[in-house]
Amino acid sequence: VLKLSLATVIYGHEQLETLSVTVAPQRPGSTPTGSVTIKESTTTLCTITLALGKGSCVLSASKLAAGSYHLVASYGGSTSFDTSVSASTLLTVAKATSKTALTMSATKVTYGSEQTEHLSVTVSPEYSGSVLTGTVTIKEATTTLCTITLSSGKGSCTLSTKRLPPGTYYLVATYGGSTNFGGSASIKETLTVVP
Repeated sequence: VLKLSLATVIYGHEQLETLSVTVAPQRPGSTPTGSVTIKESTTTLCTITLALGKGSCVLSASKLAAGSYHLVASYGGSTSFDTSVSASTLLTVAKATSKTALTMSATKVTYGSEQTEHLSVTVSPEYSGSVLTGTVTIKEATTTLCTITLSSGKGSCTLSTKRLPPGTYYLVATYGGSTNFGGSASIKETLTVVP
């Protein structure tokens, strides 16, 4: 029998998941010895040495990408006991969160000289140890000003000349997310274009 301490864990925090196994004999009065291997398809997550027919292990952080998995525990048997396999147990690994920050080189530019405005973005993971990939789109309302491909979680772009008429604009950078991290949006940054 395989039991999970949590049905859902967040990517990068899989160590919060404890997998417990119990190997029961066909008849009471004896205790199976040996080991149990817990797998997801062909990937071994952990191997447990039984003590009094029971045991547990903790998942490794970032061992499984975000998604749904069917875990199975297999008992290798012993001199006195045959092998056995648990029922498939569902584990969901949810995407971790991200945080997007937008920085402008200036809050005011002159119409026709918008190329002097540099927009920089930084996308941080929920926890340290991961570098985020993917793209960030910077928009003013529904108008896309630029799309940035992240490198080591950062990137930048330059505004196009005469893209925005004189006025006040509110820019937002939106990260589209990745396999293991959800998307996020920056706070609004105000840019003024003067004649």
